[in-house]
Amino acid sequence: MLRHELKFYIASATARLLELRLAQVMQRDRHTDEFGGYAIRSLYFDSLTAASYFDKVEGLDNREKYRIRFYNRSLDYVCLEKKAKIGSGCIKTSTPLSAVDARLLCSRSFDEVEGDSPLIREFLFRRRHENFRPYFYVDYTRKAFCYPLGNVRITLDSDLSVSPFSEALAEKGGFGKCVLPAEHTILEIKFDAFLPPFLSALFEDIPKVACAISKYCLCFEAQLKEYV
Repeated sequence: MLRHELKFYIASATARLLELRLAQVMQRDRHTDEFGGYAIRSLYFDSLTAASYFDKVEGLDNREKYRIRFYNRSLDYVCLEKKAKIGSGCIKTSTPLSAVDARLLCSRSFDEVEGDSPLIREFLFRRRHENFRPYFYVDYTRKAFCYPLGNVRITLDSDLSVSPFSEALAEKGGFGKCVLPAEHTILEIKFDAFLPPFLSALFEDIPKVACAISKYCLCFEAQLKEYV
């Protein structure tokens, strides 16, 4: 099913107020830690010509990107994801990976992956025939809330940073080059057919700037500046 996505920049001080509101009426995501959030690390893949980046920049209606994602710098739960934009809607496809297969997929030994799912087969085809390769890590902190009616998911993302690719997927240490200023938070509102009016009302008085935000593109451009 196609999902709707609304994205905004809001002030981090405002995000803290909004978090309190959301916590009153929604459930926190299962990855949430004792501090109310969790760390996300995504390893993005693209072609040698950066097709996924330029498809987004050029505003193509139909486009795709692939990533390996895990949480809190742990490989206990890893997944391969494909994010597809189709017109005004989005579809995310995901399949679990073992830590071994995750490391293989981003190495030159990707043909040794033992996992077998339609998404893995599709991804391996692109690795073999379209020169897909790992580009960089995108890290950020997320506070996420869920509501079953309308399959609503609302997230507050901060501390966005980018790091060069290395095969040590879950390496500890710093979070690379800062991409999002500390005073900014990214608000994302995702839902299926509708957004319940009482949830929509939570945002009416929140100062926000609507924007077609792509963390991948922001980090791609931040990395590019390093070489210009």
